[in-house]
Amino acid sequence: MSARRIFARPARIAAVAPYLWMLLFFLVPFGFVLKISLSQTAIAQPPYLPLFDLTQDWAAIKASFAMLSMENFRLLISDNLYVLSYLRSLVVATISTAMLLLIGYLVDKSGKLGKYALILMTVAAISAVGANYSTEPYLLVVLLSGVLSASSSGAALVFSVIPKLVDGRGGAAALALVSSVGISAGFFGPFIMGWLKDLTSGYSVAMWIIAVILVFSGVIIFMIDSSVRKRVGPVIVKPSDNAVGATQKA
Repeated sequence: MSARRIFARPARIAAVAPYLWMLLFFLVPFGFVLKISLSQTAIAQPPYLPLFDLTQDWAAIKASFAMLSMENFRLLISDNLYVLSYLRSLVVATISTAMLLLIGYLVDKSGKLGKYALILMTVAAISAVGANYSTEPYLLVVLLSGVLSASSSGAALVFSVIPKLVDGRGGAAALALVSSVGISAGFFGPFIMGWLKDLTSGYSVAMWIIAVILVFSGVIIFMIDSSVRKRVGPVIVKPSDNAVGATQKA
C-alpha cells in the first residue's frame, strides 16, 4: 500500500484527533500550572496574582505579564523541605523503575503477564487501603509510594496486552484510546477526589473506590491474558526446526 493511500484525507483527520486531545488535556493544563508557578501568593480567590482578563486592553495584559516572577523557583532551591520532597519523588521513581524491570524479566521468562499485573494491582490496592487508615507520616509516605509504584508498573503491562488482542492499525488505535483515557483520568481524577471528599467529609470512600478499581483492573488484565494464551496455545518446536538449527550452528 502506498504512502499516499495511507495518508489519505480521512486518515489525516483521524491522526489529528490524538494531538487535539493532548493539547486539551495536557498542554492547556500544563500552561495553567506554569502560570500559577510564576504568580505571587495573595489572600484572594483564587489565591494568587496576577489574574489575566482577556477582555482588558493590551496595556493591562502586558502589566500582568510583568508581575510574573521566578521567586517561587528560587524558594524551591533554597528550602530543604522542597529539596527533600523532590528526593523522595526520585526514590519513588527508582522503586517504580526497579519493579518494572523485575516484572518485565519475570513476564519475559514465564509469559504470564496477567498474573503479575494482578499481583501488582492487588499490592497497589492494599497500599491504598493501608494509607487510608495510616496515622504515621512516614508509613503514609511508604504506602502512597507503594500505590504509585505498583499501579504504574501494572499499568505498563496493559500496553503489552493490547497487541495480543488487536494488531496493525487497529492495535495502534487501541493504544491511543487507552492513553487518551488515562490522560483524561489524570485530568478529571482530582476533581472527582475533591468532590468525594466534600461529599463524605474525608478521603476514606475515595481511597476504597481506588482500591476496588485497581483490583478490578488487575482481574480484567489477568482474564484477557489467560484467554489469549489459551487461544494461541503453547509454541511447539518441530524436530525439523531443531535439525535445521543444529546444522546452522555447525
